[in-house]
Amino acid sequence: MNKTATKLSFKEKLGYSLGDTASHFVWDMVGFWILIFYTDTFGISAAAAGTIMLIARVWDMINDPLMGIISDRTNTRWGKFRPYILYTAVPYAILAVLTFTTPDLNQTGKIIWAAVTYFLLMTAYTAINLPYSSLMAVMTSDSNERAGINTYRFISAFSGQLIVTGLALSMAIYFGKGDFTTNIVSQPAKGGVAEVINSDSIRYQVKPGFVGIDTLVYSIEDVDAKSAEGFLYVVVSPAENDTLVYSENTIVFDSTSIKAREGKASFVSYPMVREDVHYITADTKETVIDVRENDNTVDKAKGYQYTLLVLGFLSVVFFLITFFSTKERVAPPVIQNQSIWSDLKNLGKNRPWLILALVGIVSFIMFALQNLSIAYYFKYYIGTEENVQLFNVVSSVALIIGLPMAKPLAKRFGNRNVFMASTILSGIFFALLYIPEAGDYTLIYIFNVLAKFTYAPAVVLLWTMLADTADYTEWKTGQRSTGLVFSAATFAQKAGWGIGAALASWLLVWFKFEANAVQSESTINGIKLMISVIPGILYMSCAVLLYFYTIDRKTCLQMQADLEERRSKENEN
Repeated sequence: MNKTATKLSFKEKLGYSLGDTASHFVWDMVGFWILIFYTDTFGISAAAAGTIMLIARVWDMINDPLMGIISDRTNTRWGKFRPYILYTAVPYAILAVLTFTTPDLNQTGKIIWAAVTYFLLMTAYTAINLPYSSLMAVMTSDSNERAGINTYRFISAFSGQLIVTGLALSMAIYFGKGDFTTNIVSQPAKGGVAEVINSDSIRYQVKPGFVGIDTLVYSIEDVDAKSAEGFLYVVVSPAENDTLVYSENTIVFDSTSIKAREGKASFVSYPMVREDVHYITADTKETVIDVRENDNTVDKAKGYQYTLLVLGFLSVVFFLITFFSTKERVAPPVIQNQSIWSDLKNLGKNRPWLILALVGIVSFIMFALQNLSIAYYFKYYIGTEENVQLFNVVSSVALIIGLPMAKPLAKRFGNRNVFMASTILSGIFFALLYIPEAGDYTLIYIFNVLAKFTYAPAVVLLWTMLADTADYTEWKTGQRSTGLVFSAATFAQKAGWGIGAALASWLLVWFKFEANAVQSESTINGIKLMISVIPGILYMSCAVLLYFYTIDRKTCLQMQADLEERRSKENEN
């Protein structure tokens, strides 16, 4: 008797899980960084970027089910799904690099390049990720064991996310530091002398007795003679106290900005660009300033491209490990109707599958909207763009810690009930992210950790429940179409991301966002809504849909027993 309800080894579970690390190396670059890459580095409008990602979803409506149908009808010595992992890993990595490459084109050319590379990357994603996701359903027919596989899978997945969201920006800055020369355009206007030490640094020497604000202009030029100028404000404060009375003004020095008060008037911010301000005291005499801390000294276009070269290479290695360490065990029924129309008809009658498809789309709209907006939140509201990496790292750690709860909770309360509770609780915590002020890091991190921790079980259960719906079709009709069933997941994932990305882009336009500029109060408020209240409400709405999902724990166990008995009889015959 051929038992398909197999208990899998640690080696096979780990090997399978690394495929999702590989997926996330590229997918999270798209999911977290592509919008701000398009607007702030490549130089296309938010509206154009969002429209590209939305139109791509039309192709996915054909591409995803087609890949599911093709993989279901594939028969090789390696199985139905593993061959696609082997043969599409390299093209997938190459297209990822091209998507984050910025050729020197006019605006129309840039939009065409972005559209073509994005469309091809999403096609390659379907070609490798749909078979990868489907593979889990045919490694074993045990639903609890599938939940265990998915726990491994998403620990590896969010480890990949942790690397991408925590290091990608730093990697882009590191790789973007090319061969630059630094020059002084104009010497300090008032109280010092500046000289270039090397391409990274300028030495500023204070004239005896000077206190106040000094200004100099420097330029950075690369090997291609492309240059950018930067203004540097050196604040020389008195050695003994933190205020300076100058004529009728009182200059107040603090750790975040320079503010001038005229008489009884209110404080006025000066200068606007805080990262260009360097603070010293009069008794310092001289200081060395690292001009590379300013973003205009980094070629982020080159940095992103090199970052994708590294991540793409690692993706290929990890996908190959998945291919060589896994095995397909659950075969379709011996007498299987190969009619495509029959598969589509059976799928249309599969109510639990339809509900999960809708839940997936809404979920991924929420994820895309929040994840693509968070970089804008930190750059333009919090005021420190690099801190988004720590925020993302904390998010990933909270998810990884929460993932192991899925299997025991599902075993105790059932997949659907745990999923519903997860969407409600995490949706509330997401919405609460609207409350914190720009400097209230404690509250920001508390709400974020609670949101991601309570959301974690739903990640595992969505894919586990999709595998159950594949069993449900076989149980009801005698026909199995695993690839087609999982095409709903990849379509929901990409449709949700596409709609969410378009929504994020169009909301930025609606809120009058301007790239690399100081934002208005209404724009800032809009960005806050995009990472909190709007995604929170969207995610809580999934609980309403899940109420109508009908595969409870009792039904799941009955399906497993009946299908195991049916397969055993087929093998005996």
